[in-house]
Amino acid sequence: MILGMGTLGITSIAGCVDADDESRPEQEPDPEPEPETAAKPEIESDLESDSVEEEPTLEHLHGLTGFTWPSDSGGNYTRRYEWTAAGYEWWYEMDIPRNLSEYYKERYSRSRKYDMYVSDAYGEPYIQSLASNFEQMANRNGLNEAEAVNLVIRFVQNMKYTADDVRTGFDQYSQYPVENLIEQGGDCEDSSLLLSALLSQMGYGCVLLFMPDTEPEAHMAMGIKGSSSLPGNYYEFNGDRYYYVEGTDEYAVGEMPNWGGSTRAEIIPVRGDYPTLVYSYGTGVTNTNEIAVDVEITNQGGGSAQNTSFHVGFEDESGRVYAENSSAIGTLRSGESSEEVLYLTPPDDTKLRLLTSISISRNTHDIKRSEWQYPIM
Repeated sequence: MILGMGTLGITSIAGCVDADDESRPEQEPDPEPEPETAAKPEIESDLESDSVEEEPTLEHLHGLTGFTWPSDSGGNYTRRYEWTAAGYEWWYEMDIPRNLSEYYKERYSRSRKYDMYVSDAYGEPYIQSLASNFEQMANRNGLNEAEAVNLVIRFVQNMKYTADDVRTGFDQYSQYPVENLIEQGGDCEDSSLLLSALLSQMGYGCVLLFMPDTEPEAHMAMGIKGSSSLPGNYYEFNGDRYYYVEGTDEYAVGEMPNWGGSTRAEIIPVRGDYPTLVYSYGTGVTNTNEIAVDVEITNQGGGSAQNTSFHVGFEDESGRVYAENSSAIGTLRSGESSEEVLYLTPPDDTKLRLLTSISISRNTHDIKRSEWQYPIM
């Protein structure tokens, strides 16, 4: 649905008459000026004016557009990685589009739903490609299974460690795996997510191990599924053993650093089928002076989005939201889209911006705001 709005123009046409035209009427002489008199005092009238007050307009909120998928801006980051594993020196180079970095920076979701990091639809092709190259490197060099796994683990362990507050200015900012590849490092949470993404793509069972009681602060590692014949520290989950894997320093599978405190871990399963919802929107003014928000939502991820809803409103500089509206979409399966139109009547005399968001089961999945719009005076 496309909504448009036009304005009525008035064109004046000026004409002239030839000076020799005999049909031109005689010009009457100018009237004699009246003698000057003192100005008359204004007299208030009780009569109501015949003029009609103009309806308020929302024209300044017409034509707002936005989208949440990666932009078409060009250019790549070229990244080179070097590490040692299985007695060899390794290196690898890859190009990652710059627009992915911007896409992830603008993503609202930085929650504890770690599945969405590991299986994000736009980063997954690069993780798949990297995992495939690891398998090829291992096969070409005759590595066994344990050495192939260690090749990947050492790749991540050799990245630089950067704490959240140094990298982003605040704590507990989880990176998507592609962000970690661009930055060539992160904290324990980021390295565990990247490891889980890569090893899951290679067919290994993985879990995240959140350890709240380690000192001096909480820690995250990952666990890789293995048989009971393997040595080392492990955690049991659903009848299987998941051996400890450290992502921030060079430890072998099953080898656990002495972090101090308890090694109790909350085990977080890693799925590969989490939904990735993206949307676009546009606004128009209706003939009843409402704002119509036309939105299209698509699930680009591998899993279904249950209880999906879209929310919209206009936000002022204080954070107050006017004319809120929402639409219950229901289930969006992988690859499915939904088109919605929502109507709002915001104030016409306030500086506003459009606030849009998408939720899954009442958890905010993403948010997008327009540029500020100024009322027409």
